[in-house]
Amino acid sequence: MGSQPALRTRHALARQAAERKLPPWAADIDVASWAQYFLKYVISHPAVTCAIPGSTRLSHLVDNQAAGRGRLPDAAMRRRMEEYWDASAGESRLLDGTAAAGSRC
Repeated sequence: MGSQPALRTRHALARQAAERKLPPWAADIDVASWAQYFLKYVISHPAVTCAIPGSTRLSHLVDNQAAGRGRLPDAAMRRRMEEYWDASAGESRLLDGTAAAGSRC
């Protein structure tokens, strides 16, 4: 079972996602938002039998529901999603100066 992360973590994740662009290949799995990206990742994982996303607004609920429609990522696509998120995190840290020059992100 998967549920929304703790409030502080959820807000940090939302802030990080807001600073990044969805990958162009996200459309291959019918993703139109970061919320859908994260939810499709979670609900497609074989170890997850139930996902409980947090919704504070009707628009969040509608967006979350859209993650349950269309194509879901397979294991290879989940790895690609992880790699994209990790790589874009490194770019974000380099852009805002929080990563030391020459360090691994």
